[in-house]
Amino acid sequence: ECEGDRSGGEFAYWFDTQIHTWKRQALSWARGRERHSATLLDEQRVVLYGGRFRAPPGSSQEELDARLLPDLVYLDLHDLSLSTPPMRGTAPVGRHSHSATLTDKGRVLVFGGVVGPASVSDVLVIGAGGNEWIRPVVHGKPPPARHSHAALRLDDRSVAVAGGTDHWGAHLSDAWVLNTRTWAWGCLATMPLPEIPQLRFHAMLRQGGV
Repeated sequence: ECEGDRSGGEFAYWFDTQIHTWKRQALSWARGRERHSATLLDEQRVVLYGGRFRAPPGSSQEELDARLLPDLVYLDLHDLSLSTPPMRGTAPVGRHSHSATLTDKGRVLVFGGVVGPASVSDVLVIGAGGNEWIRPVVHGKPPPARHSHAALRLDDRSVAVAGGTDHWGAHLSDAWVLNTRTWAWGCLATMPLPEIPQLRFHAMLRQGGV
């Protein structure tokens, strides 16, 4: 886990599963960030994308937009160094509260989040090797725009997206799946049934074949 604190610093946290203890390590970042994504690429690297600088209370929409971060940063887990790779392709604008899911062949699927004043439902891909932005042509009816949702890789060809908050602040209880081979969306559940909670800021795990 990486986060910025209120003093503007940047820290990484580890949980040692053997001794059940949290560890904190300062990082050499100029300013802290929040609501970014952190995706483990391999045993050595974590890719950090997007987020925003902390905004003081009462900030205007223009001030909030100016704090959105479009950059992609690598965290080396061996020496805790940070680096910004040169990227090919058209870089996206800054966003926060999105999801970033490792898929097959070392690609990272970025979905949704907040761009400017609005939630979005677009799909971006960080290519294998982590140095290229790709905008796939996506088919089918997409999920409604959202942020603060959860995303989960189901298998080598599909990623599920569930819950979150829409542009008007309503909490969502739907679930969708994106085929990462054909780039086609499919709907898993859209009915706001009592047994399907409205979710945001949640986690999603796969158990067995579920």
